[in-house]
Amino acid sequence: ANGVVDMGAEGHADLIAVEHRRHLVGQGSDDLMILDGKTGKLLHDVSIGGGPLSVAYDPVSKLAYVSSRDAGTVTAVDAEGKIVGNLDQSPFPNHVFANGKGGVYSLNKSMKPDDPKGDRITHIQFAQ
Repeated sequence: ANGVVDMGAEGHADLIAVEHRRHLVGQGSDDLMILDGKTGKLLHDVSIGGGPLSVAYDPVSKLAYVSSRDAGTVTAVDAEGKIVGNLDQSPFPNHVFANGKGGVYSLNKSMKPDDPKGDRITHIQFAQ
């Protein structure tokens, strides 16, 4: 059955479906919510940091990666809602894309036209 579940995510930015779970980032509430995909029940509410915009899941590492633009970080979270990594990707990590091989690509926007750290793509992969 289809339905709507109000989880209270302020400024919802991104939602992905992974196996029997849903990963939702709230840009205004600065969190990642992991939900049961069948019931909508909140399993984990993980405080991520300022302005999460994008979430991607890598099936090999079984990690969800969240880009937080305001915090300037990409955060890796396991299936139990534990943060296993928080990486500086400043100035503005905008999106993350899973590569399906154990990691993600992080797209970083520039702060200004001559920003040497902006407008780049970074490959992120944790050693297993």
